[in-house]
Amino acid sequence: SGEKAWRTIQDKPVDILILDIKMPVVNEIQLLKKIEEHYPDIQVIVLTECRDFEYARQAVRYHAFDYLLKPVDEKQLGHTILRASSVVKRNKELQLNSTEYLKLKQNDFYKKILQGRMTRSKISASACQLAIPLISGLSSVICIALDVHPNSQVEAYQSEMYDEIHQQMLDILESYCNTIVDEQQGCLRTSVIEPKENQVVILFTTSNKNEEKWLQDLKKYAEDIRALILGQDYMEAMVALGTVHQEIYGLYDSYRTAMRALKRRHLYTNNQVLYGGDIEEASEEVDIIAVPSAHLLQHIRL
Repeated sequence: SGEKAWRTIQDKPVDILILDIKMPVVNEIQLLKKIEEHYPDIQVIVLTECRDFEYARQAVRYHAFDYLLKPVDEKQLGHTILRASSVVKRNKELQLNSTEYLKLKQNDFYKKILQGRMTRSKISASACQLAIPLISGLSSVICIALDVHPNSQVEAYQSEMYDEIHQQMLDILESYCNTIVDEQQGCLRTSVIEPKENQVVILFTTSNKNEEKWLQDLKKYAEDIRALILGQDYMEAMVALGTVHQEIYGLYDSYRTAMRALKRRHLYTNNQVLYGGDIEEASEEVDIIAVPSAHLLQHIRL
């Protein structure tokens, strides 16, 4: 029945539905309508004894893949299923390619923000085009400088192995971000990008407007990320948390403060979390100390 078919569609993913219709046909037409509205990628093959033209017109209207009159020849049905399978395969390939392309464009958009190449108006327009929601709230970044553990043997291995380890690390970070997004129940958006070699940046935008609470959450996320990296063979990292700013437009300033911390990581022990807000911006002034040449030569000889 139509109701049973609808429950099946809701319970499990369906690519092709063979709908064997018996009189009356009203429920089945309603089912086709609901499938078209909620599951447009399902290819529906209608089997019916009804030769009524109006019914056939309704089936076509709601995008039934094909309409076969009973009794149905097995070869004809098999050929119809093969054609529907080809459509399913093509649609999935198109969806995959379009999804990957959209993700590449979104990553490029975020990289341009971090490089300071986007004005507020350009950010707003591009975000709309790329289906990126402009969450009203706070933003920040966590920067990760990845490196091979000095005691590991990875450097002696082929580059393919390093690439595999690196990709595993990215997958772990993506998985962690998905977990915290689920915990925040739609109030948080994250993106993991690689603006530079051996550098991973996680961008956060949240509807949370309590800066103090949000900073506490970010510090916890940064510590979790540090622990995840330390738990992996061969890898070590320095993690830097950028300052908190308003909305997506503040990601550039947050990134600058995180990078300021990473540039001074040689002053700290490795595998720890730095906070850009704790590190003052370096002065552009250079102190010049006059040293008598004779005194300088004496020190050089020593």
